[in-house]
Amino acid sequence: MISVTVILIVLIVGSVYIAFFDNPFSEKRRISQVEEYIANQPQTSDISNIYAEWDAKSGDYDIFVVFDNEPNLTYNYIIHSEEKEVVLLIIREKVNGRTQEIKEGENGVAEGDPVNEDY
Repeated sequence: MISVTVILIVLIVGSVYIAFFDNPFSEKRRISQVEEYIANQPQTSDISNIYAEWDAKSGDYDIFVVFDNEPNLTYNYIIHSEEKEVVLLIIREKVNGRTQEIKEGENGVAEGDPVNEDY
């Protein structure tokens, strides 16, 4: 009887987790999609760091990339769910401990609007 209870609890907790945070394999799949996209771009440097963060507003992962040649910039990629298209949303630059959003870096041009935050 205890094993049935444990199985039910695991199923309920797993379902709640997936409902709120998406499938745990989605994060790795999204990172792989962005890595493949970057590999196919003509003028990108090597990646020094890549990670994903859950965005509750969009209900998907944002993928953040730092390139070797621009360690002070963080490129924020998203994936449009319907088209499965990778988009460079915004670039954040760290200057004197502060972060500002910019439109263009050596590794790409953002499609979002950093001034109006229209993305």
